[in-house]
Amino acid sequence: MRERGFSKTVTVILFLLLIGLVFSYYQLYGEYTSLVKKVDELSGSLSNLSEKLRGDSTTTVVVTTTYTAIQSDVRSVNWGEIYERVKESVVLIETVGRVGGSTGTGFLYDTNGHIITNFHVVDGGQRYYARFIDGALREARLIGGDRYTDLAVLRIDVTRLNVRPLNIGDSDELRIGEEVAVVGNPYGLELSWSLSIGIVNQKKRLYTVEGGYSIPDMIQIDAAVNPGNSGSPLLNSKGEVVGVVNAIRSESGGFEGIGYAISASVVKRVVPVLIERGSYQHSWLGVSGVNVDARISESRGLSVSYGFLVESVVSGGPAETAGIRRGDVITELNRMKIQSLADLLSYLLVNTKPGDVVEVRVFRGNQTLTFNVVLGIRPR
Repeated sequence: MRERGFSKTVTVILFLLLIGLVFSYYQLYGEYTSLVKKVDELSGSLSNLSEKLRGDSTTTVVVTTTYTAIQSDVRSVNWGEIYERVKESVVLIETVGRVGGSTGTGFLYDTNGHIITNFHVVDGGQRYYARFIDGALREARLIGGDRYTDLAVLRIDVTRLNVRPLNIGDSDELRIGEEVAVVGNPYGLELSWSLSIGIVNQKKRLYTVEGGYSIPDMIQIDAAVNPGNSGSPLLNSKGEVVGVVNAIRSESGGFEGIGYAISASVVKRVVPVLIERGSYQHSWLGVSGVNVDARISESRGLSVSYGFLVESVVSGGPAETAGIRRGDVITELNRMKIQSLADLLSYLLVNTKPGDVVEVRVFRGNQTLTFNVVLGIRPR
């Protein structure tokens, strides 16, 4: 009886094991079928992705080709050709004073014989001459000059001259890193105007010249500039004048990599007035101070970290009359953001004239105040 009972038990166990094996088989077969299906789906997706990548590859080639074409177009500027086009409009300026003389550069501004150069080129002169590259020499007359922008205008008789004035471009369109060129007469090398090429390093510079006054809206360049280049046209890739070269930063007196040019924006503002009146009147706010940065803001407990901090106000001047006080921080002029003195002076020079009313926004403590200031004439 015990053996028969044991046999039944073994039979039941084997039967249960068989059922388990069958169940496991069907479960594994289902998972296998599902896995095969997923592999098929993945294979289809990879095929579609491959087709898409082929299409994208074609697009990439087109984009790359376009970019290369743009690069090629930028690099195709032929400065030699531009030099040939402008050289007959550039002149050597000879200034004769009571004792000795000096030389500089200038260029034709219009068909009436007006020539633009630097004020410091003609300052102190009694007689002036303009010499063209073909050797033609004309005595020039000083029409007007402005020490505060270092611009001057001479005029020559253009009879029997093939006058081709240079076009004045838009200096605001210049980009940092853009190629520019200078055509002029370094060291007074007669009848062999020099061409130098460089890039725009920065714009809106404030450059302080001899005498302590500052010229705003200056263009910083690295094209070679040397004594005699003063008054040279700064040209863009179209051959347009975007600045008038007037200074270098140097410890040795020679070129050391940093040159400056008066922007075409300033030229357009000042030169027509010099031709008409002989002098230029500058807008005047009547304040002095320092630029605000994080250090000054923290040390003086200011509520802003940019702008121009007014440290003194001229008694009876435009700013004081309007209500601006010492300690105010100027942050806007006519809703134009002012971050420094360079911004302030650039805006006044390029956009205003004496008698204009400008809206000046200041921070006074934690308050924001707005004043309408009637601009005066800068004292000489």
